[in-house]
Amino acid sequence: MSAARGRRAWRAGSIRPEQAALLREVQQLAAEGARLRDAMYEASSDLTEMARILHDANAVDRRRILAEVTARSAGVPAAWVDHVREHGQLGHPWDDQQLLPTPPPDRRRRSERRVADDTRQLTDMAAISVVRDHLHVAAGITTEPEPVAAEQFGRNMAALTARSLRVARAVGLTDSERVALWERTDRDWSHEIAPYLHHYGRGDIDSLWRAHADPAIAAGVSKAMTRWAKTNSKYPRPAEPSHEHLPPPPTYLISQARHALDTLLATGHHHDASISTAVDVALPPAARDWQPDPAAAPDPAPGRDTDPGRDP
Repeated sequence: MSAARGRRAWRAGSIRPEQAALLREVQQLAAEGARLRDAMYEASSDLTEMARILHDANAVDRRRILAEVTARSAGVPAAWVDHVREHGQLGHPWDDQQLLPTPPPDRRRRSERRVADDTRQLTDMAAISVVRDHLHVAAGITTEPEPVAAEQFGRNMAALTARSLRVARAVGLTDSERVALWERTDRDWSHEIAPYLHHYGRGDIDSLWRAHADPAIAAGVSKAMTRWAKTNSKYPRPAEPSHEHLPPPPTYLISQARHALDTLLATGHHHDASISTAVDVALPPAARDWQPDPAAAPDPAPGRDTDPGRDP
């Protein structure tokens, strides 16, 4: 935001309304989380009440983290997000007159958006894949009719997963930020799968699946990662701590999507329990055993953003 260079600070009420709304949510959730933790300590003599309040506080914290990711992805400077979080944690309510610091050039946002976009595509691919398997088995198709495309579909998922991890490491996403970007609840999966199950025929699903099996997807990811690796080749490969939060592998996404599909079938449709078993049998091993290969090229050092205009 070039206009920021001429200012020492911004009034919260003077920024764009949509950005103010996102920041207000972060600050309010931070204040609510702080209030709940204060209440938890006040209830220290009642373990049951402490546990209840802690559960609520953790839920509020997760909502805040998601709100922060949403704000940064929408272009809100990270310095503003950090400021309102800290302000809220001190118990201060949102005030249009409060000052926001002049943001430094934000080169992290595009990379976060890349991780979010890759995660969205992977979730979509898993949902389409399991609905396609279900429709094929229901139609009596018990073997993969397009094995070459199925293998490419798997390679595409592996490539997207590897890039998601590469970018998360390179820009130093915290474990909390990674969880907010990568993890999906059962409810999320149900919402993802239901439209495909209810509103698409087998031909439509096959067309969507083939689009995700396009070799250009993995090729594009490979080119981007190679370019980025060359840009950052002078930096040593960072250590990979054993506790690092990794993206869910495609096999896990598929299993989560299939579980959600089974739940929808059992609760909303006539459900043949043999279908899930038949799908497992019908899927070729190559389609089930997808694994990312994050070591395909050296990672840049965490926190460095040496090529902000050409994110992978």
